[in-house]
Amino acid sequence: MRQTGPNDDEYLRQQKRRRRTEAGRRRLALALFLLAVVVVVILAITLSGDKQPSDSTSTTLGQSSASSITTSSTSPGAPAAVTYTADLGGGNEIPPVSTAASGTLTLTVAADGASVGYVLEVNSIISLTVARLHEGEVGATGATIFTIYGGPTKSGLYTGTIAKGSFTAADLVGPLKGKTIDDLVGLIEAKSVYLNVGTEAHSDGEIRGQLQ
Repeated sequence: MRQTGPNDDEYLRQQKRRRRTEAGRRRLALALFLLAVVVVVILAITLSGDKQPSDSTSTTLGQSSASSITTSSTSPGAPAAVTYTADLGGGNEIPPVSTAASGTLTLTVAADGASVGYVLEVNSIISLTVARLHEGEVGATGATIFTIYGGPTKSGLYTGTIAKGSFTAADLVGPLKGKTIDDLVGLIEAKSVYLNVGTEAHSDGEIRGQLQ
């Protein structure tokens, strides 16, 4: 059996130190590799995060631009259409009429004041013959200024839209003949225009309502 001398012990110690050094280098190399992977992942996440706010900013700017265009295309000082209504009933007639009929007239004056749209709706009226606008205050009668519906007679019980259309100043008659839509609006604002609806049973008017 071979005896171990001092030189052999030194050799063994050197071998152990060498193995420890190599093991340390391998651990260091592995640690550096893992660190590099972590850095790459962090950079990728950071770059991805930076891109998203950029897209969001672009979208926000696009929306702001669209809003600016919409706002600039609207003129705050432009005139608007004005609507007036009249609730029709037998109790408004002179003298009052006992009837189940009712109705609503809607007048819409165009923004440019050149025309007036109208919609006349009635409920449970029998044999309607005519519907006319008149000049006159509540409790008074006056001359016709425009015919909303002039026939034919709606025989039997009727519910629904009886007339829908528009007119201009040239269509006005009676005291407003030759006048303007502004003159008509002035009368309406003064509560001096009413609608009267006649039937076969009440030719002078079965339901009436003041425009306001």
